[in-house]
Amino acid sequence: MNALFVLFLLTACPLPAQGSDSNRDPEKAVIVTSDVALFWKAYDSWSRSGAQPDRLQAALQTEYLNKASDGVKDFTPDRIISAEALAARILEDRAYYDRVRPNTEKAATMEHAIRDVYRKFQKLYPEAVFPALYIVIGRRNSGGMSSPRALILGAEMFAGEGARLKFEDLIPMVAHELVHFQQNTDPSKAGLLFGASMREGGADFIAEITAGRHINEAVKSYGDSHEHELWAQFQQDIEKPDRHRAWLYNGRDPNRVGPPDLGYYMGYKICQSYYQAATNRKQAFRNLVKMDDPATILKLSRYPDRFAPPSSVQ
Repeated sequence: MNALFVLFLLTACPLPAQGSDSNRDPEKAVIVTSDVALFWKAYDSWSRSGAQPDRLQAALQTEYLNKASDGVKDFTPDRIISAEALAARILEDRAYYDRVRPNTEKAATMEHAIRDVYRKFQKLYPEAVFPALYIVIGRRNSGGMSSPRALILGAEMFAGEGARLKFEDLIPMVAHELVHFQQNTDPSKAGLLFGASMREGGADFIAEITAGRHINEAVKSYGDSHEHELWAQFQQDIEKPDRHRAWLYNGRDPNRVGPPDLGYYMGYKICQSYYQAATNRKQAFRNLVKMDDPATILKLSRYPDRFAPPSSVQ
């Protein structure tokens, strides 16, 4: 499963959030990092007791999952899955978890930098909602997600040293997921591939403005050097219901188009073109955040025009 997998259709979470999903004040936004310490306490308890493989599941269940925040509860159904699945993942590569531990603990100290992004986002988008943010430890399969009540980051994914996500991607990931929380795209109208690409690319573009960079810069050089052919292929594939995974959430899919997640790149380029062409950039920013009309954004972006053949001279 792709490390950057973000659900397009969000998991239902009817319980009230620890913070408020209608909070509009960056200073009052709830930021919960206690799950990181809780995970390592469970891990250390198991390790000190002899690190018997068959005891890890019980330690994680009783000392981590049972005591964890609402964020871990939202993260569990599609990512952590269960204490058994989490234990199996840790035992599969314990050295990885040991190596990324300092980064996860450092992530729990990033509240000031996160609020800086929130403040900038609110300045550009005054109607922004700031839900609770949870930094948790997961199963090495998701850097972040937004549920109906919260933003959740998997801190173990920000590993660096050749990994897809670097530690410096943590703040842009917060910005990316914050945009998702504001979006209002109707997949039945936008189409699965086109709508999801615009949601993801729009979140990357807004993250770049508010956090200084986005989480998919690794594919930029490939995308820029193949942009014309990618656009031609993308236009064909958005009409096909079975081509979604060729472009998105496909880190281990051998049938993907080029490097992983090029749908993010295509959505980003369309959104960038739309913003640059806009005469009212304040309104353009709002439209990109809301993402409730991707087709109009594409039309007004003039992005396809850059690939049109030049007019013949009479």
